[in-house]
Amino acid sequence: MKMIITLLTLMTLIVPTTQANTFIGNGGNAGDVELQVTLLQIKRSLTEIVEKKYKVNQLCTCDESMEGHKICDALKALTIEQLAYCEKTLVNHATEFLNFINGRAGVQILWTKEAIEVNELLGSREALAVTQPNEKTILLNREDFLNLRDYERIFLLTHELGHLVKIENHFLRDDEVIGPFKQTDGSRQLLNSIGAAVAMKSLTNDGIDDYKGSLRRSKNYKDNWFNLSLGADNAHSDKSAFNIRTYSGFDFSYRYQLTQAFGLSVGGRSMKGTETFFTQLRAENELTLWNAQMNYRLFPFKNPLTFWGQSHIVLGIGYEIGQGHMKLTDDFTSTSDQADISGGLFSVQYFIPLYVGIWLHGGVQLAAEQYEYKKLFFKSEANQIYFNLGASYAF
Repeated sequence: MKMIITLLTLMTLIVPTTQANTFIGNGGNAGDVELQVTLLQIKRSLTEIVEKKYKVNQLCTCDESMEGHKICDALKALTIEQLAYCEKTLVNHATEFLNFINGRAGVQILWTKEAIEVNELLGSREALAVTQPNEKTILLNREDFLNLRDYERIFLLTHELGHLVKIENHFLRDDEVIGPFKQTDGSRQLLNSIGAAVAMKSLTNDGIDDYKGSLRRSKNYKDNWFNLSLGADNAHSDKSAFNIRTYSGFDFSYRYQLTQAFGLSVGGRSMKGTETFFTQLRAENELTLWNAQMNYRLFPFKNPLTFWGQSHIVLGIGYEIGQGHMKLTDDFTSTSDQADISGGLFSVQYFIPLYVGIWLHGGVQLAAEQYEYKKLFFKSEANQIYFNLGASYAF
């Protein structure tokens, strides 16, 4: 128990109390994968525009195959003059948009959990995002962004990137007139049209479909992890004439990730081994154990949009307590004994993503505890190795 308290104390000293919200591209924070996918989808569509892979006078129009999508509303409302201005603006500034996405202009995209308000001439209004062109930053509300559909994220982020581009020699506010967009919020309507045009192109060039797997794949940034697995120890060694070589059982645990790297877990495992000696003497040993561990995660692969990029290794060090019960039985009589068990525990688990929060995991646990059944002249060996394989759910 003292070891557990010591580990918990160390965790409070090591783990920072806040989590970085800056998008750094490693997929370790909620929304990073969705943001990277959105940027790649925008990049593909803008690259095609720069390469002139579009039909003139149709770039800012709603494709017939997308009829019924809400994203079409901004485009259907355009006059012929506004449509031409939208296309001209997008084509002329597509390279600048790409420079922002490619990281050449030093733009930062930051997450926030706070509600966002934008100050305009007619007062403040709630928004999903806000851009500060002079600081080259885009602030996104994480929860709102994740609740959007993929094409809506493209629409939103393209709009915000538009605030970083100097159009008509200045950065656009949402509440001003621009070109043929004569409304009091003409600039907003223009940037909405540009965002809709890029989203429309992503819907028709497979930019949406190609990344659906990355978006559906289980994400490693989740905080809560429930794990269940089956396990076995096929080379068990104890100091006894009744050395049972093979044990099998199951284990379960709950892990809470304090940060991307550090976590705490509690769990238990049940193991049972049986073997027959001298043709008629049956030995049965059953172990029921509980543990608490401090965990550290490693990410061996860097691209979080891939299958292997979401996979990770979880190391654990902690303490285990429990009870053992052994019984010897032959055709005429039986005897038994029990013992308290405690000792250190070290574990290594590898997690492989499936979909919708489901994971496969497998690994090894090294148990350092020793115990003794005095009535049966049985003393366990330390450092027993237990292999397991199972499934997890993270949310």
